[in-house]
Amino acid sequence: MSSATKSPGTVVDDSAVGAIAWSNPDNAKVSDNAYATIYLASGGGTQYSHYLKATNFGFAIPAGATINGILVEDECKATNNDATNYVQNAVVRLVKGGTVQGDTKFDPNFMPLSDAYRSIGSSTDKWGLELSAGDVNANDFGVVFEATIRSDSGWPAITGYIDHIRITVYYTVPTYKDGSATLSALGSLSAQSVKVKLGSGIMLAQASLSAFGEKASKGFPVQHLAYRKDLLFTG
Repeated sequence: MSSATKSPGTVVDDSAVGAIAWSNPDNAKVSDNAYATIYLASGGGTQYSHYLKATNFGFAIPAGATINGILVEDECKATNNDATNYVQNAVVRLVKGGTVQGDTKFDPNFMPLSDAYRSIGSSTDKWGLELSAGDVNANDFGVVFEATIRSDSGWPAITGYIDHIRITVYYTVPTYKDGSATLSALGSLSAQSVKVKLGSGIMLAQASLSAFGEKASKGFPVQHLAYRKDLLFTG
């Protein structure tokens, strides 16, 4: 199994849910101690934030790969984490095709008092969605966070902070499909040479493997060729 971890190119406050807006949402794009924040005044009760919506992750998962799971992490903290004075990620959902969908997850723990990454999902968790490489590579793929923020009577004002959001996509590139070697599979043979019988002759493609997906000897555009498994040799 392979994986790729990316940070968002776009983070915004989305008022589709909740009542408390995120300030400086763009700060959640990188881990640099500049924060997206939410604030609730002393005695404000229990409130819910807008979505903090992160998209445009810039994944480049190979076409045809199987998406095995999605791991979402946020680096966060709050000024308090008492049972009556806390911030908690109450809703975490994926964004597919620009739409919030799939399983509704949450972090059962309050945000900590100092910066720490919190994880939701796993290498085998697809969040109740059918995901393709195209879905996760799209600019409108991402994640939303809706926080619960609480300050009971007599308790101080509270602020929640998110420093960074990142997503890891776990995927598998097929080795063979319907008896034919896929080019993405050939790409895993880097630093080898691959010999393919073409009629009565043999074409030798030295692999670093930029040859696959660009050009091979005799100028054949290899990405347009499919090879039977029994005609593929490495050496």
